[in-house]
Amino acid sequence: MPCFTAARFVLFSGVLLFLPALNGLGAAQEPEASKVILIQMLSKVHEHLEKGDFGSASAYFVVPPNFKPEMLDGLIRLREISAAGVQQLAKEAKFGTGNEVFGAERTKQIADRAGVGTSNLYGFYHRTDEATAEVLAVWDGKGFKLIRLDDVGKLVALSSTDAETSDSPKAGDEGRSTGEAMANNDAERRIRLSKAAATLGDLLEENPNDVITRVKYAQSLFRIGNTPGSWKQMMIAKQQAPNHDGLAKGMDVLIDAFTKQGIFIVGVPVETVVSLLGEPTQKHENETRLRYAYGHWAIDFIDGRVYQIIDLRGVSESHFSPQEIVDVDLDGEGRRCGFRQTNRSAVRACYYKPGESIAKFTEEFAVERQPSSVKGEIKDLAERMLANLKMLNPDVWSKVLAEDDNSVTIAIKIPDMSGDKNKDRHQLVRLLLGETDLHRITFTIMSKDEPTQATQKKWFKIVQTAKLLKPAELKQSIQGAPKAAKEN
Repeated sequence: MPCFTAARFVLFSGVLLFLPALNGLGAAQEPEASKVILIQMLSKVHEHLEKGDFGSASAYFVVPPNFKPEMLDGLIRLREISAAGVQQLAKEAKFGTGNEVFGAERTKQIADRAGVGTSNLYGFYHRTDEATAEVLAVWDGKGFKLIRLDDVGKLVALSSTDAETSDSPKAGDEGRSTGEAMANNDAERRIRLSKAAATLGDLLEENPNDVITRVKYAQSLFRIGNTPGSWKQMMIAKQQAPNHDGLAKGMDVLIDAFTKQGIFIVGVPVETVVSLLGEPTQKHENETRLRYAYGHWAIDFIDGRVYQIIDLRGVSESHFSPQEIVDVDLDGEGRRCGFRQTNRSAVRACYYKPGESIAKFTEEFAVERQPSSVKGEIKDLAERMLANLKMLNPDVWSKVLAEDDNSVTIAIKIPDMSGDKNKDRHQLVRLLLGETDLHRITFTIMSKDEPTQATQKKWFKIVQTAKLLKPAELKQSIQGAPKAAKEN
């Protein structure tokens, strides 16, 4: 039987959880499992833990036979749960069954360790820039009981209040400044994480075929900032268990981290990529491109340098054979394509000012094509886009600036979810409906300040002059007009 720890745990069988009848009805009506009920339960758990009422908190967990409520002490300090993290789940996380969220294989592993079935499991698998949170709970027809709670408190950066709760000053801290105390707490946290990684590494040496331990080791390395080491362990685990859904999600997290570090910037030498990702699992070469595949991810190189990254899942020939291409003049801004990515949803190319890249930018011009999956009028497609944005962030503001039969231009403001005004996104978006694909042009300024009137007018004119042309019509301009952004 796996051991129980406060930081990461799977809890075992317990009693039923009953919730009061809804809406004040005299006869109890059994609710359906929902995101709202799970979020309410997580809020109650946090409330009890914050008060130190571990007995009440434990009622919301499936617990092992020898469990003591005091074992839950430390969940807030270790940031397994926080009020801000629960709020982040409420705003952004997608709720689903265990199989939908974690994949059938991993759900079964977690359920088996907890001693429960898989038919009534629900939860979240949610990523932010800060962490990846996992929640899995059993639904008994009336309420939820947790069997997995991991890193919910790490979804958002620590505020001063969080810091006081999760790492409150210890004996000997008297007289230190808040900054000194927080620095010491951060150092102590890094030491704990490093020790945890070392322990998992030792366990793996004893049993190198233990995929679960290897995945935990990869996660631990990622948390201490060793992304290449984490990737190496994840690739070994992928070879040991090729069909493990959880590994695919772990690879996605790592590719996202490498992307933000600038590893896949257009023009990076193939040697740099291989030094970090290792040798690919497959290689493919044609007359123009070399493709390195790492599981379901691939990197295309032209002349030995990065051209684009590809999530191969659901990608078809239509992704690489556009019927129409966006032609837009960037008015001599000196922007160059710095990042390209293809996945099942879209083919995307991003342009940056000199000195900026996807790793760090204040302005981004992006051209995106959504292949062969567009149905409906342009107005409906725009409304659908805005609805999706507001589902992720209810504070999104938008205003339609122009529209015709085949295009619509919208001003959008997306406040940063962490509250950092410097990361607010001010966007000008134009959707163009082609014969088979939907094209999306987005100019983004990341700033706490609204763009000036001159900037707004300038970029409105630029996006409004964009047009769709057949690839053959663009052959000469692609070769001879570097100031124009072409969607490849």
